[in-house]
Amino acid sequence: MSRQIRHAENARFLRRMPGFTLDQSVPQEIETLLGKLQEVEEGTSERRGKQNLT
Repeated sequence: MSRQIRHAENARFLRRMPGFTLDQSVPQEIETLLGKLQEVEEGTSERRGKQNLT
């Protein structure tokens, strides 16, 4: 594959391709789900801590 990329035709093609960018925003629905997941994970770790104290 690295040999194919070095060919002039492929190099020209790859240079013309747009660069990839990451979307910096997260949809609200995903943000809500991540918040709920974090709450559950925090609750689970709190329960484990209480169990270890008894």
